[in-house]
Formats: sequence, C-alpha cells, structure tokens
Amino acid sequence: MRPKASIQLLIAVLGIGPLMVFAGEPATRPSPVAAQAPLDGVAPQTNPVDGTNTHPGDHATGDRQPVGENAPGGRARPGQRFQPPLQSEIEDAMQFMQTNSPNRFKALDSLPDGEKKNRLKNVATRAYLQLMRSSPKETQPELFKVAVDRTKMEDAVFGLVTELHKTPPDQQEALKTQLRAKVAELVSIGLKERQMRLTILQDTVKEEQQKLTQDQARETALVDQRYSEVLANGEKGLGGLGIGGGANGGAAQHNRGGPHQPPDGQPGSP
Repeated sequence: MRPKASIQLLIAVLGIGPLMVFAGEPATRPSPVAAQAPLDGVAPQTNPVDGTNTHPGDHATGDRQPVGENAPGGRARPGQRFQPPLQSEIEDAMQFMQTNSPNRFKALDSLPDGEKKNRLKNVATRAYLQLMRSSPKETQPELFKVAVDRTKMEDAVFGLVTELHKTPPDQQEALKTQLRAKVAELVSIGLKERQMRLTILQDTVKEEQQKLTQDQARETALVDQRYSEVLANGEKGLGGLGIGGGANGGAAQHNRGGPHQPPDGQPGSP
C-alpha cells in the first residue's frame, strides 16, 4: 500500500472509531437514534460533536480529570471550550492500542512526528476514553469484554484491508475470504454489544418507573418535605429539579438523601 493510502485508511478508521463507540453508549433518558447502523452493528446516536454533546474524550476548560479504566471521565456542557486529551490519557490510550489494536497502533506509530500524528493520537484517545466511559470495566465487566473484543476485531479487519491493498489483484481472493469472515464476526459482536446495552437501558427504565410510581403515590408527603426544605434553606432547598419532577427523579432523592444517582456504570444527567 502506498504511504498516502495507508494514512488515509488510518484516518478513516480512527475518525469513525469514537462515533462507533459512542453509538453503543447506554442512556438513562430518551435520546435520538439514527436509523442506520455502521459496519459492526452498533447503531449510531446523536453525534457527540454537534454542539449538544461532547466529543468523546474532550474535557471542558477547568474540568480536567484523567480518565482510565477505573476513572470514567466527566462530560462537558454545551457552549464550553474544549481542550485536547491529557498527556496521561494519551499514554493510556496508546498502551491500550498496543495491546488490543496492534495493527492500527503500528500504522499510527509509523507516521512522522508532527501535527497530523498528534491529531490522530487525539482521535484515538477520544475513542479509548469513550469506550472506558460507556463500558466501565469495574461495574460492567461483561460489557467491557465485548467492547474490547469489538476493538480487536476492528483491528483485525484493518490489518486485512491494509494487506489487501498491498496484494496484486490476481492474488486477493484468499484475503477477501478472510476479510469477509472477520467482517461477519465484527457484525455479530456489534449486535451482541447492542443487545447488552439495550438490556441495561431496559433495566434502568424499569427501575425509574418503579420510583416514579412510588413518588406519585406519596405526592402530598413530597410536597410537605419540599416545603420544609424551602423554608429552612431558601432557594437551596429547591435542589434543582429533584422531587416532584424533572430529570433527577423524586424517589431517588428522597430515598438516598440527595440528587438522583444513576445505576452503576450508567452516565448521569449532564
């Protein structure tokens, strides 16, 4: 494969990586879902760079917390300025690529130092951070394993495509057979991942519906509680959109003594 073609392929793969990972991210509230699905069967959701969500791995100014397997990153709010990933995050991402995406890491590492290589490192880091955020190893180990399996299969496809471009047309049939088999495995893994994420979402909806039903049955008591809090604490007693409606949910705040916290492994409200 010519160097320019290799770089173009790497850009294409790394560029779509964050969106493919973000596509499978479970939600705790309704969110738009596009009708089409990419190659691996993971259906895309709202583009994280459209101004309403953050780009995977981006951090708002002043909110620079490292992200890794055990420390999922925060989410910036619309309108805030973004900074590149932290150096420690880039290093974690490169280590992850070396282990799970050796073909893509080799292609990236072979590029000459400069703006293009740094930009691709940032893109790869965002994909890594979003995988860690949407598939937390500590709280969702089975989902994390499937997401890593998908990453490995994507890399296998990348490697075969790279090899295919180096091979004369009259000698490509065997590689094409291997490539189709790997693509089939990739689609299968992607569908399995979607099913797992959908199950998590369904469980979350069921739990929130139960809490809502409980609060609806005790609305007068919630009014009394909120009234007392407002008298005692003024505006602070309102606590945002907690008891009685809004995105935070009533039962969670009443039963847990604070704003609603989503189930383990689920992203919270922005």
